[in-house]
Amino acid sequence: MVFKPELLYYLIVFSEIIEKNVTVPGFCPENCPKGEALSTLMPKIGCKTIAVVTTEGRFNITSAAFGCKSCLCIFEAKAEDYIESGFWPASPDEDSFYLFCRDFLRQWFHLQHKSASISRAANIGAALEASNEHHRISVINETHFVMASAEFEYHRFWIETDIQRADYMTYKACGEIPLASHCDELMGNGMCGGSTCQAAKLDSSGNYNRLDEMGMISTVCRPGSTIKVANMYKGETNRLVAFLHKVLWSGHLMDHASATLGEEQEQTFAKMSRYCSSTKRMSKAHRIDHLSKAILYKNSRKEKKMVSTLIQRLKTADIKELSQHLAIDSSHQELSIIVKKI
Repeated sequence: MVFKPELLYYLIVFSEIIEKNVTVPGFCPENCPKGEALSTLMPKIGCKTIAVVTTEGRFNITSAAFGCKSCLCIFEAKAEDYIESGFWPASPDEDSFYLFCRDFLRQWFHLQHKSASISRAANIGAALEASNEHHRISVINETHFVMASAEFEYHRFWIETDIQRADYMTYKACGEIPLASHCDELMGNGMCGGSTCQAAKLDSSGNYNRLDEMGMISTVCRPGSTIKVANMYKGETNRLVAFLHKVLWSGHLMDHASATLGEEQEQTFAKMSRYCSSTKRMSKAHRIDHLSKAILYKNSRKEKKMVSTLIQRLKTADIKELSQHLAIDSSHQELSIIVKKI
C-alpha cells in the first residue's frame, strides 16, 4: 500500500488552494452493526484526529468512518477495522489516537533481530527525521509504539504456532533427540575461566534468586538451531550443562556423527552474543522476552533454509567421504610397503 497523504492535504482547483480532509485508508466492514444488510456501507470522514506512523514518519489525519445506505447511520471505525486494514493501535480493546502502519512494525520486527545492537529509540528517531524533512509533527509516543509492536508480534506468533502449528524449538531434520549437539556459554559481565566466572563450578549453597543474570548457556544442534537455553547466575555450572546437554550427544561419541561438529556451530553463539549489550540494562522479564523472541526468530530462519542447508551438508559429506577413502587407501599402501620391508 502506497501511503503518502501529504500529497492530498491541499488540492489546486482553478488556481485556488482547497484544503481537504484525509482519512485513514481502510476496508469497509461487510455489514452494518445495526442491521443484517450486507454491502451497504460506504466510507465517510470521521470526527477524530489520529496520528498515523509509517516508515515515512508521522501524519496527523482524520479518523475513518462508515455510513450505511440502508439505515443512514454513521459510525466511527473500531480498532479491529484498523487492524484489518493494516494499522495497529496501542491496544486492540480500546480506541486509540495512535496508529502504526503494519509495514513500520514489520520493519522493526526484522530490524531488531537482523541488527541486535539497534535500539527502539533509534528506530523511532529515523521515522522522526522523515517527518522533519517534510515539516510535519515530529513526536512519536514510545509507549504506544511498544504496546502496538508487542500486539503485532504476538499476533504473528499466534498465527505461526496455533494456526500453522510451527515449532521452532525442534529442528525437523534433527528431531527431539539430535544426533549431535554443542553446548556453550555467552557471558555478559566476564569471560569464562576468569575470576568472575569459573567453568563447570558446582555451587550447591548459592542463592540464585538474589543474583543477576551474568549471561546464558545454550545448546544448538548441528545445523545451528537452538534447542535449549538457560540463564547463568554464577557461571557455567555442572547443573546447567547437565540440564542442557547429554554427554552421549557429543558428536564423536555418536555413530555416523564424526563429521558433524565444528566451528560452524559457533556462528550461533556469535550471533547471540550481540544481544549482550542491548539486554544489559533491561529488566529480567524484558530480557527473557527479548531473548526468547531472538531465539525463535533465528530458529525460524534456520527452518526456512533447512532444505538448502541439508543439500549443502550432503555435498560436504560426499566430498569428505571421498577424501577419507583416498586417505585410507594411501595408508593401506604405506602399511603394505612397510610390512614388505620388514
